[in-house]
Amino acid sequence: MSNEEYNLDRETIVDNLTVFADARADRAKSFAGGDAKIDDTDVRQFFTGLFQAFGTDPDRVATSFDEAERLSEGSDNPLSVYWPGVIAGVMKKPGSNLEDAIQGALQTLAAQTEMPEYLLVTDYANVALMNLADDSETTKFHVGEFPKHVDELMSLSKKEIDPEDDEDESK
Repeated sequence: MSNEEYNLDRETIVDNLTVFADARADRAKSFAGGDAKIDDTDVRQFFTGLFQAFGTDPDRVATSFDEAERLSEGSDNPLSVYWPGVIAGVMKKPGSNLEDAIQGALQTLAAQTEMPEYLLVTDYANVALMNLADDSETTKFHVGEFPKHVDELMSLSKKEIDPEDDEDESK
């Protein structure tokens, strides 16, 4: 692991991810019967909850939704969240083919100069996590298993340095 600063320690993040995963697994059960429908609120709650488990700055979370919308304009494969250099995420309807969603997201990301480290695609119950930095095999797991994948997602916990703060330190 690098010397980057993190907002929360690993144990706290695992605890937060456990709460997040349990809540999302319960919510996923409501989609299993086909009665519930995912809407923008579900998408925002999912990704906001995931980011918050890592102590991500709320402004960064909000910006990731805005950046995904901007990047996805006119795309047949819209992203749900986009944090340059860190993660792109896509929420699909329950039962969707996650492999197709990965391919669609990669098409949307193809023109980016700064690819995210990870691509996370979910149908709310199942997750496919792809490390784009090392082109490793895609990891697939149930949403309730997020705590087992904490190390793969630690980049969500990075503190962001405000450029103005950085200038003040150099004086």
